[in-house]
Amino acid sequence: MFRYSFLASILLVGCNDAFMGSMSVTAGGNQDMNLARELIEEGLIPNRDSFTAEGLFSEHDLPLSGIGCEATLCPNTAMASMTTLDTEKHLLAQLGFDTNISADTFERRPLNVSAAVDVSGSMTGDKLEMVQEALLLMVDQLTEDDRMSLVTYGSTAQVKRRSLQMNGYGKNRMIASINRMKSGGSTYMEDGMLLAFDQVDNHFEENNVENRVMLFTDARPNVGNTDSESFMNITRSNADKGIGLTVFGVGLDLGAELNNAISQIRGGNAYFLSNKEYTSNLFEEEFDFIVSPIAYNLEVSLNVDEHVELERVFGAPSETEANGLSFGASSLFLSKRSGGIGILLNTDDISGKLGSMYIRYENLDGEIVEDTAYLQYNGGEWISTTIDADDLGVFTMAHLINEFEALEAGADFCEGLIEQDEAIEKVTLAQEKWIDLVDIVDTEAIDRELHLIGQLLVNIENGLGRCSYHY
Repeated sequence: MFRYSFLASILLVGCNDAFMGSMSVTAGGNQDMNLARELIEEGLIPNRDSFTAEGLFSEHDLPLSGIGCEATLCPNTAMASMTTLDTEKHLLAQLGFDTNISADTFERRPLNVSAAVDVSGSMTGDKLEMVQEALLLMVDQLTEDDRMSLVTYGSTAQVKRRSLQMNGYGKNRMIASINRMKSGGSTYMEDGMLLAFDQVDNHFEENNVENRVMLFTDARPNVGNTDSESFMNITRSNADKGIGLTVFGVGLDLGAELNNAISQIRGGNAYFLSNKEYTSNLFEEEFDFIVSPIAYNLEVSLNVDEHVELERVFGAPSETEANGLSFGASSLFLSKRSGGIGILLNTDDISGKLGSMYIRYENLDGEIVEDTAYLQYNGGEWISTTIDADDLGVFTMAHLINEFEALEAGADFCEGLIEQDEAIEKVTLAQEKWIDLVDIVDTEAIDRELHLIGQLLVNIENGLGRCSYHY
């Protein structure tokens, strides 16, 4: 059994830990678990829209061993044998990506960005202040090679500041416009998004420029089209042009279902601005990664032995759900942390080579790249009571999947799909697994998850009145 070491303390970092100097890759979609964490701390049980597997994975470093990467994107795999909360034995395959991009030499592409800001009546007080702080931090990160416009929407949408180069003059004008924002009125989110995309489209450049809208909202539209499909159509049509979307959610009453949907489209990612410390870290330390997709339209097809079945895929944010032996992710982004996609397999034979993955994606030049990664379980070197893993990244991912299943158990209880006793039993089992992990690798990031599971258990024990749909 491996015990805590200095190496593990470096590899298992949380989202606020120092960047160790290497570049990594993670899937798009949700990039944090902040909404679920805030709800749980408030004594509530999050619903399924409040958390995603990719959000949980993105908060942790999930590194895999292997030879050095000499390309922009290199697939890498490792496997684990694990028991899930339904007490069934499975094989878990982690698909990760390395890159040859160096942190020492990396420079993000110039930005053509428009900020679309919800200033409706629901955005009063702390919500608007958080957004203004985030915008001011963003302006500080921009250079004279970048351009930015500002659109606000309440009962109507308005261009508060046309697209300007972010030189001294442009920054001063943008800062003044940000500071003057006030909230009030209805939420015409559709018009705000359309106007912001138009601002980017007016200065669209195809080569070596990142064209992007950044949407700041509590995602509760009540004027114009208000259904998710309408906003997905807007996002999708602009993604096809080459304009991506980053969503920054605010407030515990966030319309998370809408945010999740539009962030899974090509070029999309999403964050929840939970507090000033997180917001400062995000815009000061990670801004360049937020706006740096590295690949699009990832498609993965499993070519496995006939005795191997695909049970479930975790952390693959895409409009298209896993189908048969195929899955994918709409976007991959550069990151401080090594991300991963988890593939849960059923098989009676867990030894040796199990097959391969055919991988296909589009690079930033629009070229289609094809690659192959192989699945082989070597018997496990990182070992806990119910998990035997070949590498540290997949060992950590297996525990995170148990945590994700505990969150699902809480949501299922609130939806009437399982009884309270069953939910408590599953979350208790996840808690025991994490306590076991602390005996092996004890870090701040691990302790944080153990605290979350323990508080979730208390909330479920307090009954249906703690379900977040009552909030």
